[in-house]
Amino acid sequence: MQVKQLSEAVGLPLFEQIGKRIYLTDAGRVLQAASAEMFDAWGRLEMQLADLKGLKRGRLRISAVTTAKYVVPRLLGSFCQTHPGVDVSMEIGNRSAIIERLQRNDDDLTIMGVPPRGMDTKR
Repeated sequence: MQVKQLSEAVGLPLFEQIGKRIYLTDAGRVLQAASAEMFDAWGRLEMQLADLKGLKRGRLRISAVTTAKYVVPRLLGSFCQTHPGVDVSMEIGNRSAIIERLQRNDDDLTIMGVPPRGMDTKR
């Protein structure tokens, strides 16, 4: 239905069916190229805005309880690849040690299964 609406908005057929196969028409190829350019431009815009916000450089300090030590590095891998200018450090400890770090505000992000009681934290 959406492809049909898109074809109607363009005013030309975007696909043609020959036998059991579907092929892009010339209009479909032009639209595909324009869409790719738009997505690339949007990605560049997001990167530039992130630069202006300061999200591409700096330091990120993370602490996590020992049960998260296997999960967090996997999650950080793609972040580090996307943001090579960010220096990431991670401290792993038992729950009480991580709560002490949280109380001292040593880290930018603390990862634990259950937030400590009596502290103003966000989940």
